[in-house]
Amino acid sequence: MNKRNLIVIALFIVILIGGFLWWQSSQQERGGGYTGPVEKVAVSLKWLHQAQFAGLYVAKQKGFYQDAGLDVDIIEWDFVRRQEDDLASGAHQFAVLNPIEMIKAVDKGLGFRAVAVIYQDAAYALIASKESGITTPADFRGKVLGNKGGTDDGKIIFPALLKAYGVDESDVTYVDTGFDTHEVDDIIAKTVDVSDLYRTDQVYLFDEQGVEYNLILPERFGFEMNGDVIVTTQRLIDENPDLVKRFVQATIKGWQYAVSHPEEAVDITMTFVTNDTYKDRDLEKFILESSIPLIQPSGPEKIGSMQFVRWKILYEAMQSNGLLENEFDVNEVFTRKFLR
Repeated sequence: MNKRNLIVIALFIVILIGGFLWWQSSQQERGGGYTGPVEKVAVSLKWLHQAQFAGLYVAKQKGFYQDAGLDVDIIEWDFVRRQEDDLASGAHQFAVLNPIEMIKAVDKGLGFRAVAVIYQDAAYALIASKESGITTPADFRGKVLGNKGGTDDGKIIFPALLKAYGVDESDVTYVDTGFDTHEVDDIIAKTVDVSDLYRTDQVYLFDEQGVEYNLILPERFGFEMNGDVIVTTQRLIDENPDLVKRFVQATIKGWQYAVSHPEEAVDITMTFVTNDTYKDRDLEKFILESSIPLIQPSGPEKIGSMQFVRWKILYEAMQSNGLLENEFDVNEVFTRKFLR
């Protein structure tokens, strides 16, 4: 064999090796290194299909779950079935809950564990009309505070902010407002002076109707609370930790992609939306763009990160407001073992 042929063969081998290494690297990057059997899992959402959950839709549509050996069914909120029942029974393997629901589940002994935080700051906020002049919790004295649906969020956050600003609860009036009206209607009608709401979507109606407002964000006034968390059971963690890790990592990857490609993420979300309320693409874009600052941590933290101090603050606030029956170690609520 002449020298020229040897050189050609050598180059061919180098190209083959280089191509294999590139393929292997790209497969690892996509999560395609998994070679086991495909496992079917279900994750239930805490509300209807919409951009609040865009990262999950992206993970499914872009093949991140498939690359991780998972066939994922994303199930929207059911007004009849209870998320915690399906998770506890094993009918669903994962759920998206808020941290208050998560801690209450542990209090009930359901054996749930949070495995990733998606919204580092909760979308929960307070709103008042601009003309009211209410801009801080110090301005709540003598005002009517509306808790939409009488949720636990309001029962925790209103008292915490009042206490931080030296306002006695006897100096305010609490009103549980119903879902038959929107927050913007409550403010316009002056049924309440301050209403709680989710800044990622319900503010959209204020903008749409041209109602000027002041947003009061709890994290800016001393009460920092996470939003949506990914939850599973300790049973599944013990029996199939690899499945849990693959789901968590693929979900985080879906959110990373959604944050970096919001327009595409909105388009993907629209293919999942079934409820007429969320078929407005402009609304879905507003939701995702409003969510991104709450999802993407500041500093060195990554999407999915969890901080012990936030769980502890929330646990103590729930204890002081009589929302828990038992005392337990906050470390029982979450685990970081599936986060890189």
